[in-house]
Amino acid sequence: IYTQLFTNAVGCDSLLTLYLTINQSTADTITQTACNVYTLNGQTYNASGVYTQMFINGAGCDSTLILNLTINTVNTAVMQAGPVLSAVANGAVYQWLSCNPYQEMAGETNQQFTATANGEYALSISQNGCSDTSACIPVIGIGLNDRELTNSVILFPNPVTDNLHIKY
Repeated sequence: IYTQLFTNAVGCDSLLTLYLTINQSTADTITQTACNVYTLNGQTYNASGVYTQMFINGAGCDSTLILNLTINTVNTAVMQAGPVLSAVANGAVYQWLSCNPYQEMAGETNQQFTATANGEYALSISQNGCSDTSACIPVIGIGLNDRELTNSVILFPNPVTDNLHIKY
């Protein structure tokens, strides 16, 4: 509250009182870590970075919010070599799943899994506080043995016109 004493236009003493409120802008910084996506004030972010949001605060002043964001993701890639499935991500917590029906496989918690039956398999993986699941991966050919064909198979006549004979 400010007051000022002055003489008005007709020579009389006058008093002016000023009730002054100065509103303040605000600035704040948030540091956040999230899995895959993060939403702040209706804005969704899916990559790590430093983001700035401008808005009007409760006092009606321009204000700034700075977001230091780290987005963690889980690499759910799986490599396949025949019946052997291997998680690409190292140093995680692994749980192999059967897809049909979709359920955890007891004791299958290593980075690598060897299928003993035909089917589809997936991997649930947890790392850096985040969890995700791979796509289902088909494994076929379990229980089939390739036979090497040698000179024990004879095809005749050569060239063939109407009938081919196979002698084994």
